[in-house]
Amino acid sequence: TILLSNILAHFDTAVPRRRLFACDSFQGLPESTERDQEGGMAVGQKGAFAASRDSFTRNLQQHGAWSDERIVVVEGWFHDTLPRLAPSLAALSYLRLD
Repeated sequence: TILLSNILAHFDTAVPRRRLFACDSFQGLPESTERDQEGGMAVGQKGAFAASRDSFTRNLQQHGAWSDERIVVVEGWFHDTLPRLAPSLAALSYLRLD
């Protein structure tokens, strides 16, 4: 998010300016399912990589990447938030899910 925000701030000349939607549960990894464990891959523990929304914002601010006008934080799990968010988006230029 820091890298993308700084790239947009430097190169984006579109009017209105593009926004960066940061979608995150802030709860870390969800409970693993049987499908996650297929192929013998290691899976993380529920809650691993959790971080607060405040620490997320603070981290962006410390790296000069926070912008109230540009960054929209959407809190929740993808399967809950993306269907609600999709109708308000006319187009996407980049989508990264993990």
